[in-house]
Amino acid sequence: MAAGGTVIDPDVLRQICEMVVEENRRRERAGGKALWLCYDQVYWQLVFAGDGGCFVLGTMLMLTVYAREEHPIRRDQLRWGLLVIGALAFMDVRTVWSGPFDGLPFGENEGGLSDPSVLTEVYGWSLLTLVNRYNQLAHACLALLAVVYLAAIYAQTVLAHERSQLRNSNLSP
Repeated sequence: MAAGGTVIDPDVLRQICEMVVEENRRRERAGGKALWLCYDQVYWQLVFAGDGGCFVLGTMLMLTVYAREEHPIRRDQLRWGLLVIGALAFMDVRTVWSGPFDGLPFGENEGGLSDPSVLTEVYGWSLLTLVNRYNQLAHACLALLAVVYLAAIYAQTVLAHERSQLRNSNLSP
């Protein structure tokens, strides 16, 4: 193993990167597309993050409904639009991955293989593994939404109780 905990020697990686830079200069002069270097462990995560990102970003947008009172997202009423956009993004991708297998987006798109095709054909994920991983991510996002919802209810209950106690203490002689 090379220094730094990687499985590739730093000098070899440097040589590869220099060759990629040189190749990209050649391609740029020829008007071609750039070549890029990405570790395999990173690439499958980027591919999974296509539809997975819809779950995560959709959830984040839905969570803006709980913005602090003084925050511009709440003050300017943006949270309602972000809630709708997030819910629609989440629902769109959830419909794909919870539906029938023949509705899954396998095949090619304008850039080559679709993300599900890359994960199954290049990385060897089975169809059930692919569907289960997207559904597990969806369930984790839904669980997060539920936890935040319950925390918000609890916070409002505590706040209402404190206000009630304050009001009662001001009424007592």
